[in-house]
This record gives sequence, structure tokens and C-alpha cells, in this order.
Amino acid sequence: MATFPRLYVDGDLCDLTRGEKRRAIEIQHRCNKNENWGRIVSIAEVQRCSYLLVLESQKVCDHPCFQCKQMPILPIDCIQESNSKDASKNSQSVEDQELPKEAEILYVTPDLF
Repeated sequence: MATFPRLYVDGDLCDLTRGEKRRAIEIQHRCNKNENWGRIVSIAEVQRCSYLLVLESQKVCDHPCFQCKQMPILPIDCIQESNSKDASKNSQSVEDQELPKEAEILYVTPDLF
């Protein structure tokens, strides 16, 4: 089910962290055309002093920010990094490749796994 998330940060100092962290909450709005007044679906502390509140209401169904955009499906081409200076002179580097506007480059290094 699609949601429209809102994140609120810099809340009160959290006593559970001895004042080192401020409270934060993410509110996820869901469209439910059968819910006239709105209802709390769930609320949870997902991390210490960080909360997730899920609300359903018909009031968000027509809101422009709630309308889903269809993201294009893009191929993932993996390129093995080489330490050799003359390796793959004919191939383009990732930075030189023409990518669609919607694409993001995520650099993954072996030490992350």
C-alpha cells in the first residue's frame, strides 16, 4: 500500500539517552477511501526515541503530494573495479556514461559486505 511519509525531527530531548538524542517521528499517511474520519493503524518505537505512526484517512487520497509517480525500471550494469592502470581502456568509466535523469549511481565497495 502506498504511503505519503512525513518526518519530524528535533523533538524533545530523549530521557532514555540521557539527553544525547532528540525524539523523532515518521508519520506515514495512507489513503483509505472507506475511512471517513481517519484512524491510527499502528504506532511503534522503531529505534530508541524514534517512532513510526501510520494513519489512514480518505482526506489524503486526492492530495497532490500523495499521488504516486511511476518510477522507470532501469537496468543495473555492474563494472568490476580494477587496480591496473591500463585495464579496460576501451570501456567507459561510470562517471562518463550517459544515464537517464532519474538514475542514481550507487558506489558499492567490497568492504561493505
